[in-house]
Amino acid sequence: MSFQDFAVPGKLMLAGEYAVLQPGGVALAFATGQLVRVVPGTVAVPRLHAFDRWFEITAEANGLAQMAWHAAQVALTQWQLSSDVAIELRVAGQIGGQKVGLGTSAAVTVAMLRGLLAAHGQHRSHAEIAQAARDAHAGAQGGGSGYDVTAIAHGGVISYRRSPDRAESLQWPKELAVAALFTGQAAPTADALARREQLAEFLPQIHDAAEGLLAAWRLGGLEAILEALARCEAVSEAAAKASPGLLTPAVWKAKEHCAKYGVASRTSGAGGGDCVLAVGRSAAVAAAAHAWQAGHGAVVALLPADLAAATVEVGGRE
Repeated sequence: MSFQDFAVPGKLMLAGEYAVLQPGGVALAFATGQLVRVVPGTVAVPRLHAFDRWFEITAEANGLAQMAWHAAQVALTQWQLSSDVAIELRVAGQIGGQKVGLGTSAAVTVAMLRGLLAAHGQHRSHAEIAQAARDAHAGAQGGGSGYDVTAIAHGGVISYRRSPDRAESLQWPKELAVAALFTGQAAPTADALARREQLAEFLPQIHDAAEGLLAAWRLGGLEAILEALARCEAVSEAAAKASPGLLTPAVWKAKEHCAKYGVASRTSGAGGGDCVLAVGRSAAVAAAAHAWQAGHGAVVALLPADLAAATVEVGGRE
């Protein structure tokens, strides 16, 4: 069955790093961009294109194609959807051959599920897709919090809480802006997560700071949100000082850049690299983003303009 080309977004985390891995942990995150494009295939098997190469999505696959294969197994088991269909997943989201911290493997997982549904002419709710994606991603990675696939499956801004897993859609606060500054240095998630035990004493503080941000976000007052974000980052920096190497020199450089322009900074996700979020009033964030680009840095997203829905229709073929 043919379907209209579409894309699924990536994600960025605003708060809850590490602590969201714990039962009852909470994270705030948002979906952005068009990270994986899904199109009807030209051959009778599902394929994935990434890093200028094609990969067949099979049991023998590795890397991102293996993530897609795990998603296909969940779709077969839970929804009785065969993966013997012609679909293609086309991965974007690299700069200079490096991933930029938008959750490529999570986006591939969600894209495979949505692609199989589209190919079979079926529909599932965002919550159902998020649950299937959590099952697939955990099976492929051997664990994880699931916040990333949940944010991508729902789109927009969400809070995500574990045990039981549930997501809440949130509105974007007036006057708040966020620029995702790429540090120029990709960060393997596994390397950062390996430090979780070293950060055990900080997990309650990270959790409480994320809860405080969620409460302020629901009320929508900008000053309270900025104060809560500053608390999140203060805890993150304290944890980083207790675990040397957690934040790379590239991250500290981006954070210093934010401070020059009077905007708060948040390390996104595990904080080992990739993106630093410049957060504040629109004019100040725009100035910080412009200066970062002028210094030959890349800005991955500007929010709220680049907030993404769960799927985005795209026209034409590449």
